Amino acid sequence: MLGTGVLFFLGSRAQGQRPKRVIQPPMTHAEFVMSNQASARFSSLPWAARIGIRLIYQSPGLQVSTLQGQLETLGFCEVQSKIINPILESGLVDRHFSGAVYPSPELAIRQTIERLMQEQPIL
Repeated sequence: MLGTGVLFFLGSRAQGQRPKRVIQPPMTHAEFVMSNQASARFSSLPWAARIGIRLIYQSPGLQVSTLQGQLETLGFCEVQSKIINPILESGLVDRHFSGAVYPSPELAIRQTIERLMQEQPIL
């Protein structure tokens, strides 16, 4: 029986070959819905906000003030209102009381955003 979160490898390990495919268990309905919503939210964000999300996913625990400084260094204007606020309102990141911003705690959302960032290189 396949367990949730367990990876199964297909391939001949006895012959010393690397596995050819990794099969992950299918998503639950809730994970599927979260993934689709995350994809739609990410796609609806402005390009500059996607760069902000990339910075957050590359450096989890980034302070909002540091993120703002990094985006201003990249040449963006009105960073708080046009980039940071839409990111925080999107549900794709998690803001802690300390002001640190982390990738979403939901695995389905995190995996979807990471996949989209690989498919759509921004920086």
